Amino acid sequence: MNWSTLFLLDKPSFYSLFITGILTLWILIIVYKSYKSLNKLTAEKMIHLIACIGLLIGVHGLIHLGLEYVYNYNPLIN
Repeated sequence: MNWSTLFLLDKPSFYSLFITGILTLWILIIVYKSYKSLNKLTAEKMIHLIACIGLLIGVHGLIHLGLEYVYNYNPLIN
């Protein structure tokens, strides 16, 4: 096991990154499976849905930035 990632297991930001990643994956699966019913939403509800997904992705990205800056952890490199 890589020792550089073990120190992240006691950091709350690591768990928030993990949880938002799981939520993002879960929402993408739901959107993929129910595309036909989502396509029938009104414009206002579609805007709300896209805004919520955008917020989730943005928060996830900010948590990545925080991990890279504070803990010098980049999952694409480390």
